[in-house]
Amino acid sequence: PMSQILTVVGQIATVPRFHRSANGTEFCSFRLASTDRRFDREENKWVDADTNWYTIHLFRRLAAHARESFAKGERVMVKGRLRIRQWENEEKSGTSV
Repeated sequence: PMSQILTVVGQIATVPRFHRSANGTEFCSFRLASTDRRFDREENKWVDADTNWYTIHLFRRLAAHARESFAKGERVMVKGRLRIRQWENEEKSGTSV
């Protein structure tokens, strides 16, 4: 799998889910929607372009902070490792980002 450092600004699109592993490590996950904006010269205004979707995973202290601070709909800046993976099951296949 590919792994790069990336910074993304977007909106928390799902209710953050919090879990604790068997050894006590806290973690959090949510989907992040990041929509590009572009200037439409014909309409002379900024318009939404494509939306990229990311699954965000937070661990330990950052996950504990997220529990107190993050909610669906909030705008956040996320910096971390980007991993792109292909997946498939009996019904369908796709790409996980």
